[in-house]
Amino acid sequence: MIPTRGGARKLALLAALTGLVLVGCSGPSSAKEARFLGSGKKYLDQQDYARAILQFKNAARANAKDPEPYYQLGVTYLATGDFANAVAHLRHASEIDPKHVPSQLKLAELMATANTPDILEEAKKRAQAAAQSAPENSKESSDALAVMALAEFRLGKSQDAEQHLNQVLNKFPAHLKSSVTLANVKLAKKDYAGAETVMKQAVQQAPQAIEPTLALGRFYFLIGKTAEAETPIRRALEIDPKHGPALLDLANLQLRSGRKQQAEQTYLQLAALPDKRYKSAHAEFLFQDGQRDAAIAELEKLARENPEDRDARTRLVAAYVTAKKLNEAEQVLSAVLKKNPKDADALLQRSGIYLMNNKYAEAQNDLNGVLRFRPESGEAHYGLARVHAARGATLNQRQELTEAIRLNPKLLPARLELAQLLLGTKSARAALDLLNEAPEGQRQTPAVIAQRNWALISLNEWAEARKGIDEGLALGRSAELLLQDGFWKLQQQDYPGARTSIEASLKQNPEDIRALQTLLRTYAAEKNTPAALQRVRELVAQRPKSTNLQLFLGQMLLERGNRAEARDALITARDADSNDLRPVLALAQLDMAEGKMDAARSSLQGVLQAHPKNHTARLILAVLEDAAANYPVAIEHYRKVLETNPTDVVALNNLAFRLANNANQPDEALRLAQQAKELAPDNPAVEDTIGWAFYKKGIYRNAVTHLQIAASKSKDATMHYHLAMAYLKAGDRKRGQETLDTALKMNPNLPEAKVAQDLFREK
Repeated sequence: MIPTRGGARKLALLAALTGLVLVGCSGPSSAKEARFLGSGKKYLDQQDYARAILQFKNAARANAKDPEPYYQLGVTYLATGDFANAVAHLRHASEIDPKHVPSQLKLAELMATANTPDILEEAKKRAQAAAQSAPENSKESSDALAVMALAEFRLGKSQDAEQHLNQVLNKFPAHLKSSVTLANVKLAKKDYAGAETVMKQAVQQAPQAIEPTLALGRFYFLIGKTAEAETPIRRALEIDPKHGPALLDLANLQLRSGRKQQAEQTYLQLAALPDKRYKSAHAEFLFQDGQRDAAIAELEKLARENPEDRDARTRLVAAYVTAKKLNEAEQVLSAVLKKNPKDADALLQRSGIYLMNNKYAEAQNDLNGVLRFRPESGEAHYGLARVHAARGATLNQRQELTEAIRLNPKLLPARLELAQLLLGTKSARAALDLLNEAPEGQRQTPAVIAQRNWALISLNEWAEARKGIDEGLALGRSAELLLQDGFWKLQQQDYPGARTSIEASLKQNPEDIRALQTLLRTYAAEKNTPAALQRVRELVAQRPKSTNLQLFLGQMLLERGNRAEARDALITARDADSNDLRPVLALAQLDMAEGKMDAARSSLQGVLQAHPKNHTARLILAVLEDAAANYPVAIEHYRKVLETNPTDVVALNNLAFRLANNANQPDEALRLAQQAKELAPDNPAVEDTIGWAFYKKGIYRNAVTHLQIAASKSKDATMHYHLAMAYLKAGDRKRGQETLDTALKMNPNLPEAKVAQDLFREK
């Protein structure tokens, strides 16, 4: 498939686009092993990776001393995206026989795409060893020299790389991989003419071969010569009119050139090929063209005709999801799982549907099922991370994201989300390191560049951030990068310039709350709050039915004490989307703030009647009953919150405090509070609850320890009253009295004030 952008930076993709695979074999030492290997390779050719893996494992059991089964396992895992298992098996193959050229070469090939000098040096050494082990002047030795040259090129040793590539091409002028790498080297030097000459020579050496001709067409497309690209692509189709990759490249080129009708005809030709990889090409074209019903009908037909084709099913489910037909997607997957409960792909897909429908327990159950059948699945761990994120379990989310990336380093959404999580916990350096470790092909994507810029901004590395912003903007003026440009200018006190960039960002993404907040900061820096409020009103007026914008306006008005107008904005937000519960919950909290407890209670009970598992509504209701001193009811609601979200820190802590303080259950209270501390180790309210539970148990020294920590981190008078009482009970009246005096100065009107004073009088 032709890449969507030109430019020299993308030429590195050519090596992958040529479709060349380094292969090799060594003779199996038993007929049984040979049978399993043959069967595994057949399944691999058919892209039936699960069966291929099973057969290669059987071959390895038949002869554990032969590197070939492990090599084939590595290649198969690589095809599935499971890089951790791929590398492990390739390493094992190379350890069994250090002279096994295919495994050494494949490892070197993988390492040569890294960005770390140490790994690149190892890639070079492995490729060099493979070249020495391979027969002299053989294709294997040439492949090894090409990989070694790639590693040298990425190490900045362009001269050495050119020398080795020319060495290969002198012996094997038609060695396409070397031609592609040499073109990369020349492009890095901005020698476009030299790169073009290399690719043309590759075609001349094999004029009847499709791969070099097609590679030339892709080369032209990558450097922006769209018109020139079509000629070699059509030449490839003259050689083989049914060549799938060439037809796909032609269709994409036609589409990019605005020739939609021609593109559709080419996609139809592609879909008519026997290769199942292209069966959905026309349906995908229809979907992208906005003809969703027609596309779905075609995908349904393909799924019916090929019930065993998982790819066809996956495409149909994805189309249903995009079209927001979640029930249809769930029905397809549930029917599959009824026949085969061990279908890990279907379980993974259905977990995603459950997540969209807020069915977190069901999603988690499916994902755990995936891991039972496929323990190496990075995607399943990523799914579990999303479940934990929805439940607010940040620590568990982080653990699952880390595991997902370990198992599949190319799982970009997991890497980006973990980086975002690290940034949110003030771990910007760790976020930056994580993004720097992304695979080469991902580091130059706008998403990674933008996330890396946020990490640099968090670290106050403004000069480096500026470089990243410029690099990203050169690829495209996305809303995210324009926002960063505005943020950078805000830091430079260029407030008009910042507003210009932020407004451009909002034009693309009018509901980006971060952009609105940054825009307000530019006005605040100029001490022009009225202008900020006026601008927000204008933006809301442009999109009066936007729930997000009305919510933002409501919150902004609340911060300025304008509750009446804030209520109007929240009501408008609620009426704009009856399915969005955020305005309803915000209105309930506003009612609570104004002392309208019955109105708030009624709203929250209405939400729970329609959505019994909505833990946010349940938690707010629990806090309401807590504030109204309806402690048994509050305790019941806190427990129900924890049934759906057992890692909710607020529910854990509040329930623990009420159990200790009002229900005389300090043992359970202590257990729950300690769970909360594992999730929020620096939260002073949690330390206070632990200390108070120890106080209620009569273990006053332990109580003092935790309450001291809580009071040192907070100006909440309640915590100081608790500490004063604990000091007194522990026998330190002097420090207790000092702490009590401090608490009374902070707030003498709390119920704890009277309790503490009475205790000191009794003592």
